[in-house]
Amino acid sequence: MFAVIKTGGKQYKVAEKDVLEIEKLNIVKSGDKVMIDKVLLISNDKEVKIGEPYIEGAGVELKILDNVKGEKIRAYTYEAKKRHQKTWGHRQMYSEVEVVKILATGHKSHKEGPKGENKGGKVTELKAVSQETVKEEVTEKKVEEKKEVKTIKKEVKKPAVKKSTK
Repeated sequence: MFAVIKTGGKQYKVAEKDVLEIEKLNIVKSGDKVMIDKVLLISNDKEVKIGEPYIEGAGVELKILDNVKGEKIRAYTYEAKKRHQKTWGHRQMYSEVEVVKILATGHKSHKEGPKGENKGGKVTELKAVSQETVKEEVTEKKVEEKKEVKTIKKEVKKPAVKKSTK
């Protein structure tokens, strides 16, 4: 059995007991277990499930082994005939994880937000809204912001200019 998951903006093909490096998960420490609910595909010997975009109720349990740094990357720029050059480096942080188990069903999955992002497990209701009402709300917000800016400008007093006598 294997699955395709999405984390850190990348997709990974995983099977149980696999060890892989993913983008660093800031909220966890070594030894913690994490449930990834963005499962795109699950396949076993009998069937293949494909999500639209994610499989509802599916999840992959990961165990964090360690948070590590990647190799140092050096970058260099220069401008010819200008005596300008600059060197810098970067080390990407990774989380080394082990796949504990793949759950095809039974996991409480996330609710989708308006642009497909995870809303942190909170249930969000989506309303059908026409474009005209959205434009009206945006213009109302802009008008309110302009009023706030005007009141702030009125409150700020310019300091008195001292004339020097010489």
